[in-house]
Amino acid sequence: MDETGASNYSIELSAEGDEAVVVARGELDLDAAPRVRHCLQVLHDRRLVLDLEGVTFLDSTIIGVLVAEWLVSGGGVGQYMIESQHSLDYGALWSAAVGLTVASALLYALVGAAERVVLGRLSDVAR
Repeated sequence: MDETGASNYSIELSAEGDEAVVVARGELDLDAAPRVRHCLQVLHDRRLVLDLEGVTFLDSTIIGVLVAEWLVSGGGVGQYMIESQHSLDYGALWSAAVGLTVASALLYALVGAAERVVLGRLSDVAR
């Protein structure tokens, strides 16, 4: 939100058949996370296309929402963890949790490195 309390983003949904398109514009920050999560949950049974071309800022919270929804979308690691829990295979469940934690830490480090590069270039431009 800006100083006046107005949202600095917009999210448009369209669905046709088994495909849904989410078009986001503006600054997707912490305030946008609940709306993004809701859109993804509503459209979870469709093939999803995310158009983020008009996004000018993407907060790490939004990345977390996207990853979380992807993990529980009925396939991949999320589905594996759910199946491991139901079959009481806690070794597999913990292995998946540790794997996700390591992958998340690596992704976080990668984003931090990219941020340092971008900020370094921006500070050179500002001089």
